[in-house]
Amino acid sequence: MKLLKNQQGTMLLQAIISFAIFGAVTASIVRLLQLQEGIAIKTTEQFEMVYFVDEVRNILSNPKACSATLLDKKSRQDRSIISIKQFMKDSSENGYTFPIFEKGEIFKESGFFTLRLSEVYLQQDDAEVLVNGGTTGLHFVVEFRDKRTGRIKMIERKLKLFITINEGERITSCYTLRGIGLNKEIVTKSTHWLRSSDNKGYFLNNKVLSIATKANTAPLSIGGALQLSGDSGNCSDAQAYALRYNKDQAQFEICAPSPYKWRDLNQSPPVSKRGKTLRVKFPSTTTKTTKPYKYCELIYKSYENGHCNVSRLSDGLWQIEQHNEKQDFGSCEAKCLN
Repeated sequence: MKLLKNQQGTMLLQAIISFAIFGAVTASIVRLLQLQEGIAIKTTEQFEMVYFVDEVRNILSNPKACSATLLDKKSRQDRSIISIKQFMKDSSENGYTFPIFEKGEIFKESGFFTLRLSEVYLQQDDAEVLVNGGTTGLHFVVEFRDKRTGRIKMIERKLKLFITINEGERITSCYTLRGIGLNKEIVTKSTHWLRSSDNKGYFLNNKVLSIATKANTAPLSIGGALQLSGDSGNCSDAQAYALRYNKDQAQFEICAPSPYKWRDLNQSPPVSKRGKTLRVKFPSTTTKTTKPYKYCELIYKSYENGHCNVSRLSDGLWQIEQHNEKQDFGSCEAKCLN
């Protein structure tokens, strides 16, 4: 009896030790996973900030973009900056400036995080930058928000600006040294950053100028005459539904698909060969199409004395009617096309 109790006590002790070991191992694994997730988040933060600062350096290395952003700002300290502006050219070498990073706005978003420019300001705050020596510091505070946890972290960065100033120590020109070029297309073509059009409503995407738009399409209102120049290029998918003026034919033309060709804007589009046959047969005297068609014509009637009429209704549908007072048989057919 005593031996049995000793064995039970030993088994209970072994169970307690096993649970303790299992708990310790589980806690270690959970802690390791938490550390791994923390490292991943911190790595993302650091990479995104390196990428962001490199992008700003590339943008402001162009004196035109730098001046558009910081012209007449106080070189020693100025918190009135509202955006970092990008300078780009279209295919005709016309230049435009766009706010690409705006104070208070999200400039990048993924499924896991958002980046928002919380603060941007000028300040000479250490020995590395001296206004009297032709430099000042451009500071950024970026809000990094983890969508999964709701965690928010404010990250600060700065870069050195080379400047010229007037007697009031306001910036007259500036530039930065170029970054390492993590995105080499940023200054010349387009960008993956979230951004808006400039104050004139211009937007540049792959050197193509759009007007009054933040995306690829938008309505356009013109308060004056619209002058279209000639275009000698071929009509293609890239120009689908574009307009041009053909001075030789003295007509406006549209690049129409199926097949792609320049077509007189005032000319009705070609009728498709595919269509629908509309038929009415006694004892029925009328029927109509189930959808609109551009054109319908009578193609057959089975008697001489009766009448077949084809007419277009107000909703774009077509109707065929037959009348025959001398006989109660026969049919009429019409062909409807788009």
